[in-house]
Amino acid sequence: MNRIMEKINFKKVAIIYFVLLLITIIGIMFLLGNKYYDKLTFLYHYHNICEILEEKDSNNILEKELSILDSQSDDVVGASIIKDGKIIFSTSDKFKNDLVKVDNTKNVFKSQDEEIYLLNKKDDFILSLLGFENEENYYDEFNLRKDYIFNYLNNESEQVVIIAKAIPIDNNHFYLKLSISVLIMFFMLYLVITSLIIYQNALKLKLNAYFWAIAVLFTNIVGVIIYIIYSKRRINCSKCGVSLMKNVAYCPYCGSQVNKVCKKCHQVIQNNDKYCKSCGEKL
Repeated sequence: MNRIMEKINFKKVAIIYFVLLLITIIGIMFLLGNKYYDKLTFLYHYHNICEILEEKDSNNILEKELSILDSQSDDVVGASIIKDGKIIFSTSDKFKNDLVKVDNTKNVFKSQDEEIYLLNKKDDFILSLLGFENEENYYDEFNLRKDYIFNYLNNESEQVVIIAKAIPIDNNHFYLKLSISVLIMFFMLYLVITSLIIYQNALKLKLNAYFWAIAVLFTNIVGVIIYIIYSKRRINCSKCGVSLMKNVAYCPYCGSQVNKVCKKCHQVIQNNDKYCKSCGEKL
């Protein structure tokens, strides 16, 4: 096995891995972008509306953005601007500002047409349209049905109401789970490849390859950093490349001298030593 590991060109393996990862990420982005295009369009315009509301004298821009939101999003069934309790602009006749809270509920309202509206906070409203609705929010203790969800956006002088009927995406959770599973698979491959690279390098340096491979497999980048620091604090034999302790005089694998030694006692000496620290011989 070690002979096979020594022959593998991990540079090529790493290049192939990153090319496949890039292709996969692009494919996932294309797949999810295509499936969530309408939802992403909604998020873009919804964000624009929130920013416009923070500005002053923005009625014309706001009306235009609400019209675009209503026309381009299949989920949105109406958007209105309310000022002093009166509707001053509306993209449809769906909202009449006649909602009355249903008794014993927190956020369920009923219109004169007996339609049920669920008031969502901003985050819940967005998640519902993306298909991550919390069913506990949609039904109260009387198990009322939900016809529409709506959300209020405010500034100092006016209020924007957006009414939607969250249209589910076909196989929404399947595509998300598939994408996450593929990315997890690539992450696991990354861990394995990194561990094998360290294993190969440790074999070359005659270190404990199994120990370092397992350590990197479970600690990843932390293990890699520790391995690099550990190997840098040692010296390599100039002939066979084996990693050795810094105080070693001769390589135990090829017999080459790796450090200067005292001619008398053959103990390792430093370049600036004038006398051997083991026998006192003048150097």
